[in-house]
Amino acid sequence: MMKASTLNYRMVLSVSLLLLASWGVGTTSAQTPPPEKTPLEVSMHRISAAFKELSADLKQPADTSKDDYLKQAQIIRDEAVKAHDLAPKMAATLPADQQPAFIAAYQKDMDKFTASVDALIQQIQAGSWESAQATLADLKQQEKDGHHAYRLPEKKDAGATPVPPTAPAPAAPAPAS
Repeated sequence: MMKASTLNYRMVLSVSLLLLASWGVGTTSAQTPPPEKTPLEVSMHRISAAFKELSADLKQPADTSKDDYLKQAQIIRDEAVKAHDLAPKMAATLPADQQPAFIAAYQKDMDKFTASVDALIQQIQAGSWESAQATLADLKQQEKDGHHAYRLPEKKDAGATPVPPTAPAPAAPAPAS
């Protein structure tokens, strides 16, 4: 015959597992799946991840880690080449007659970005760490400029309650003369 404490332990464990299982099912079914990413967004995400890793690594570079740095730089280059032939979502929001010029400008900027990555790879191979760091800073600026020019503004959360602007403080009364 089982002891009462063993029986209670098993019952508590069973109920706990049942609650955890039902909680997990309830939360996943109520969530909406994230929107599908476009191939361009996937490439840009990969560029960003490799860029962050490379930036952190090159803050204190070591010749013994060149292969790791080159691997990250090559990921950036490969994804930039893929991204060159993809159109940003913003292109579809423009009038049809403006789309070709927009895409051509995007591709020109991606060519410049890729050329900068090629320079970065050469600098890493040569162990020119200060030059590589300067090129990374330039690439970061190109990224910011490109996002401003070619990426749709992010939508604000539709469910969020807007915060009303604060009213300006009333002006202090003028001193009496």
